[in-house]
Parts: sequence; C-alpha cells; structure tokens
Amino acid sequence: MKTWMKMSMAAALAAAALVYGGCGGSQPKGGAGSASGKPIIGVVQIVQHGSLDQANKGFVDGLKERGYGEDKVTFDQQNAQGDQSNLKTIASRFKSEKPKLICAIATPAAQAVANEIKDIPIVGTAITDYTTAKLVKNDEKPGGNVTGVSDLASIDAQMDLGRALVPNAKTVGLIYSSSEVNSEVQANMMKDYCKKNNLAVEERTVNSVNDIQQVAESLAGKVDFIYVPTDNTLASSIPTLMKVTDANKIPVIVGADIMAKDGALAALSVDYYKLGVQTGHMAADILDGKIKPETAAIQHQKEYTIVINKKDADILGIKIPDEIAKKAQTKDKDAVKEMETLTKFKEQLLDGKAVRLLDLNDSDLEIMKNYGLLTAKPVIYVANMSDDEINDPESNHYYQDVKKLAESEGSEVIAICAKMEEELSGLDKEEKQAFLDDLGIKESGLDQIIQAAYHLLGLRTFFTVGEPECRAWTFHEGMKAPQCAGVIHSDFEKGFIRAEVYGYEDFMKYGSEKALKEAGKLRVEGKEYVMQDGDVVFFRFNV
Repeated sequence: MKTWMKMSMAAALAAAALVYGGCGGSQPKGGAGSASGKPIIGVVQIVQHGSLDQANKGFVDGLKERGYGEDKVTFDQQNAQGDQSNLKTIASRFKSEKPKLICAIATPAAQAVANEIKDIPIVGTAITDYTTAKLVKNDEKPGGNVTGVSDLASIDAQMDLGRALVPNAKTVGLIYSSSEVNSEVQANMMKDYCKKNNLAVEERTVNSVNDIQQVAESLAGKVDFIYVPTDNTLASSIPTLMKVTDANKIPVIVGADIMAKDGALAALSVDYYKLGVQTGHMAADILDGKIKPETAAIQHQKEYTIVINKKDADILGIKIPDEIAKKAQTKDKDAVKEMETLTKFKEQLLDGKAVRLLDLNDSDLEIMKNYGLLTAKPVIYVANMSDDEINDPESNHYYQDVKKLAESEGSEVIAICAKMEEELSGLDKEEKQAFLDDLGIKESGLDQIIQAAYHLLGLRTFFTVGEPECRAWTFHEGMKAPQCAGVIHSDFEKGFIRAEVYGYEDFMKYGSEKALKEAGKLRVEGKEYVMQDGDVVFFRFNV
C-alpha cells in the first residue's frame, strides 16, 4: 500500500489519477552526513517513558547550547519500544550508516550499540553502572569508545526517605526487572542497606510489564513499603503498579522523579533533563576533539531532587514530615503553576483581548487544553466581496481594515464572493473549472477556506497509491511514520518495519517511480521519520 497528499482537493483528485505502482529505495548513509550534507548524530532510546524522554530532550538541547543544533547536525532518533530485537536492528543500522556520534539512552541501549560498534564514539546517559554493565573497563578510564553520564543516585538516601515516610517499617518489598543490569546493581545496594539496618526484604523480579500486577499483588500484606529502582520496565508502567499498591495501602518509593509524578509516593532522583544536558555537553567536547571516550571519565550529578506525590500521600493517609516537605517538590506546585497561567488568561480577557494572542509556553498551552476557551481557538477571517472586486480585494477598503486586523494577530484573511460560490456549487467539476478560468481565478473561495482551516488545525495528508485504489489519509502534523500507518490500520502500526517514501512534488517533476528511483528521490524511512505533507508512502509491516 502507498501514501501521498496535496493541499487542495482538486490537486488530490488529479494526483490520484496520475500516481500508481510501487515504491523502493535506500536510506542515506550517515558517515559523510545526511542527504542535506550535515553530520548525523544517532540517538537510540530503549523505551518511551518520562525520565528517558527528558534525558533525550536534554541531550539535544545540551548539544544545541554548544553549537550543534539542527542547523548543523541531523539527529537520527530511534526508539526500540522495549524490544531487544529492535535494539539489534538499530545497532546494525548505525554500524552501516556510521553517524558521527551515538547517544545511547539507558543500559540496554548502550549495550546493544557497544557490542556492535567499536569505531564510533558512544555517549551514554540514564545508565546506572557502566562498569558492571561491561560498557567500560572502569569509570575513571573507560578504555574504549564508550563514556557518558550516570544516573545513579544514593540508594541509602532513597531508603532513608522511605523510612522517614514509613518510620515503623520492618519489611521492605523490592521489585525490579531481572533483565536490566542497572536495576540489579541498585537492588544489591538496597539489600545491603537493609541488612545493615535490620530490615527484612521481600524480593520480586519481573520479565515484562505483564508481570507487574501479579508481582505487586504477591506483596500485599507482607511489606510496609515497596522500593523500585530506576528500572525502565517498571518506570514505563507505574500506573499499573499503583492500581495494586494504592488499593492495598502500600507506599512506593522510587528512584526517578517522573515515577513519583506518575503516581508513586516519593522519589529521590537526579534531574533527567539536566542529566541529558550534561551528556550533550560531553558529546560536544568529543565532537570538538577536546576529549576522547577512552580517557573521559564517567560523570555523575552531585545534586538530587526529592519529589513527593501529595495526592498519593492523601490516598495512603501518610503525613509528610515537615523537614521533608520543605526540601521536596510536590504536585501542589503544579497547582501553583496552573493558578499563574489562569491569572494571565483572566487579565487578558478582562482587557478585552483574545487568549490566543498571549505569548504562551508549553506549560501554559497544556493547562489551556483543560478549559476550552473560545478565544484560544485559532481564527481565519473571511471577507465577502462583490464579483467585481474578487479579482482585486485590495480595492475594497473594508477588506484592507480586516487584513490589517488579521495581520496584527498573525491570522489569515481570505477573500470570497458568496454569490459566485453559490453559482459554483451547482456546477460539475469541468464546468466549475471553466467558470474559474474565465474569471482568472485559480481556486474557489471554499477550497481556499478548506485548505486554510486544514493547515491551521495542524492537519496534513498522505497518500496510499496502488491497486485497487488511491487514497488520501489525514494525519496530525508531527506524527511519525508508524502512527500514520496506524491511521490506515492498527496492525500496520504494530508491525511497522519501514516506510518507502517520495514526495508528491517530486513525482510531478519526474513523472514516474522509475525516474524517481534514478534521481535518488525515493527514500527508506524508519520509526522516527516525521511524515510530511504530500508524502507518497508504501508501508512495510509484519504482524
């Protein structure tokens, strides 16, 4: 099956009549740079969850701070979705493409690329113990092509936090993934702490997220609180764990701040965004030739953050000691931020101005979603003209006034002739086009409004082309190839392998897939490819 899009409906119909056949091609190689000529930075992340996402964002921002933004380099972002076979595939791809540097996020990701690649610098982040994971000879002198930043926080301090919140604890539950070396390291440290402090331990391991509920239920009535280290499997499914522990009034202490924000009672954690920034700076030093991985010591964060989930504390009936509350971040701070944002909205509205005209950050925009404010909606201004004026809207001074207002808001104004649109509605396609040609008009007002509204709402189109039909599919701007495949069928997303892509404009220029292939305009894109308006796509999948 294939895919493509065009801004106007007429163009889409024309394309459907013209485009046919299959797609193929190859991915540009990374050693000499991307198709744009920019060096490639490979990024591989084991799974999607808040802490690792923050580390990823911090890494990109850290490189940008040091002059390696997207204007200078191309980031090849890959996420294994927790699948070891995907990690091997990504590692093999990086080995052949030879990016300038690889950032590996979490221990399994680093192990996968380090086992496969020996001649490309690898910078790790969100990794607990590089030596135990056999990524380096030792933290002081790594001795190979791998170095990075550790996310190891003080396990003793984390356990002290748990005991301060549950002072009468005698038995502690321990849950971690048996397949994650980083988790095993922390688990052993936790057990050493408990031995020194006369605490009994009920240890449980999971193989996948499917085991979490059963394992948690097995600890009910046996433990006073549960400790979960910075484990990627558990971190990606904290809500599943909390359904059991909250129901059984079991506090959960975790090793990552995002895990507490997702539902656990408390965390003592590194700041994963800052961890990523630190990693980005380290990568920049390698790219600049200031340091080499083999001699660059593993770095650590020196400051830790306490996060308390006040909502979960209320569910469990736990009073937070004053000395901890003073040091901690709480979810109450979210309420403070929300109040600040709502105050901005109120002042804007009382001033008679639309909320959409405010300079809003990402946090403000997220809060705004909960309120459905009418003046927050994007606006298109439509000016009705006479049939004498439609070819020269600027001649109408009312149009000029509307245009000035629209420009002041960053909005669009479209001139239409309602009388003409009524006449067009009664014509067939050929008659309609002839009518517009006679008037010297390229598109009807209705088509212009549809296009403008479509794009204002962040909607785009891709096309699937082939037997027995050609189809246009709507997607949201920023969606990646697997998500777009899922628009067609959920199995396409689940079993996504790759997308074979070319652009509509390129097809119109070269006229056939054969010519596209010869011109090198047919590409192979992976899971991190962001779909573009007008893409013609053939999805490869296996379910």
